[in-house]
Amino acid sequence: MNRIKQLRQERQLSQRKLGEIINASNQAVSAYESGIRNPKEETWKALADFFGVSVPYLQGAYSEDEIIKIAQTTYKDRFYNSGSYQTSILNDMRRIDTFTYLCDDLFIYTGSVPYNVKKEEAILSVKQVENFEFWKNEIKGFFISSVAMKWLINKPYLNASRDDVIDLLIDVISAQLAHNPFFIGEEQELGEDRLKKRKNFIEQYTFVKSDKESKAEYAYVDFKRQPHPLDGKEYR
Repeated sequence: MNRIKQLRQERQLSQRKLGEIINASNQAVSAYESGIRNPKEETWKALADFFGVSVPYLQGAYSEDEIIKIAQTTYKDRFYNSGSYQTSILNDMRRIDTFTYLCDDLFIYTGSVPYNVKKEEAILSVKQVENFEFWKNEIKGFFISSVAMKWLINKPYLNASRDDVIDLLIDVISAQLAHNPFFIGEEQELGEDRLKKRKNFIEQYTFVKSDKESKAEYAYVDFKRQPHPLDGKEYR
């Protein structure tokens, strides 16, 4: 669905007034907004110029800021662990968890978060979670490297859902961590070293516990305990 109605209402314009601005009838504007009729190329351009947006965005493509906001709010869903997940992802909390874990690795890799932060997951501070500029800085490079990300911005007829955007971000971040095209030489070595230190840091606080009923053993992380040496032994 295009954004003509949304942008018109944000400007507090009637269909008649918008029609006067672009030299069209209010009936035509109504048809454009409902999708019954598509504007001509020059009308799309006139509308985009008036609203100060790109034609693809006006036609329904995502903006960079919208994609970044989806990343931020998805992470916030897991960070605050409130259970009030977005409607589009109610039945797939694993998507949120996967996205959060990958973001954490990315933040460690880039040095945005120290490797020895005593949180097992959702490792950002509240200030970082709520800071849109922080997210913009972390994700902006993906719009350059990923063709699929460019499609979300430039191709309005993909009809990509919020879940599609999250899945794409998961794929893109995974690829970045695997290949790291933005980080070469010393930067790449530093990033890999940070991830290795993070893994060792978590292992030092990983302990084994037995379940009395099932008699099964499982590992857990407890930052309140003293760290143990990395000697290959199990600590309880």
